Amino acid sequence: MILKTFLILSFLFSIPAFAQNNWRCIDGDCVNGTGISTDDDGIRYEGSFRGGVKSGRGKQTEPNGNTYTGDWKNDAPNGKGTYKQSSGEKYIGSFVQGYYHGTGTITYANGDKYTGEFKKDKRSGYGSLFYRTDRKIYIGKWKNDQPHGSGILYTLSSAKSVKFDKGVQVPK
Repeated sequence: MILKTFLILSFLFSIPAFAQNNWRCIDGDCVNGTGISTDDDGIRYEGSFRGGVKSGRGKQTEPNGNTYTGDWKNDAPNGKGTYKQSSGEKYIGSFVQGYYHGTGTITYANGDKYTGEFKKDKRSGYGSLFYRTDRKIYIGKWKNDQPHGSGILYTLSSAKSVKFDKGVQVPK
């Protein structure tokens, strides 16, 4: 009886994670190799698997047209990669557990472009933002996705030292 229980539990815990999350392997080796899988929501992943989860290099495409191409670990973007949204927004850089985290560049749909540090999807640390419409550049510190601290604001005619508090410019 104990052996039978052990065998049943061993089998249940060896089922690949994609099977437990409504993922279906449609081609290749989606356990420990390279394959293609889809889920019930229409998300498609092509790439490497380890232990039944996305791990290594791969590309995921969502039904809305958003794509992620890059490094994976434990079923989440981890390492270097590119996330393109159907809206036109594009991020190239570091990911940790699915978040923009580390250094990267994000180009927004309106043409604005930020290059710098990110923490959990938010601009945080040191970075620069090019405002396409206003033709100005802010280079400085960021916190919680807003300019925060000291920096330099460049326009077509000047450069001035500025200070921000939670996204609001304050006197120096």
